[in-house]
Amino acid sequence: MTAIILSTEQDFPIANACRARMINLGWTAKIMIDPSQWETLPNDVVHANYATPERRMTGNDCAIGILDGLIANSTGDELIMRIDCDVWLSHEASSWFQTTDNGRAMKIDHHKVQVWGGCWSAKRSQIIRARIAAESLAKCRCAESYLNLMALHYSGGLTTREELVTQWQIGQERGLAATLPIAKNINRIEQAFALFDTDNY
Repeated sequence: MTAIILSTEQDFPIANACRARMINLGWTAKIMIDPSQWETLPNDVVHANYATPERRMTGNDCAIGILDGLIANSTGDELIMRIDCDVWLSHEASSWFQTTDNGRAMKIDHHKVQVWGGCWSAKRSQIIRARIAAESLAKCRCAESYLNLMALHYSGGLTTREELVTQWQIGQERGLAATLPIAKNINRIEQAFALFDTDNY
């Protein structure tokens, strides 16, 4: 089972902390970048073409580029996790994501409680079907995470669970899974290093 961590150049230190966490949880972990967004390419990463001109993770081409990257950097019918670099998983969450039936995703409270695309898992065979389904989705500037969750829904389904992802800041409990707050002005590096701090579990 492989966790593929998306990262920008600015977030690369966070992605390395996430990779260490996922390896600790028993996953093979790879950082996936789009080389067009980087001035200097790092070693020990995999590449995919998902960048947009406005440098936002939106639109059909971005979503399909991520699916292509997941497929290209995996083999057989292994379990694949697509995960943002600022996502921390507990052992319980990690085990739950290791499904053998269909895709799995969690929920988050952002304006409303909704299925969240910052971290999901599926067998490679379902991701290949999702890649085909993604071609038929209406063209939009929606978040790639929403589009890929829709593609998974149409290609075998998604299982979710009721516990919400914690939008975490220093001092909070992590819960089942945690991510840095959405659309808040914070020191991302400082907060993320605290999130992944192994002395703080």
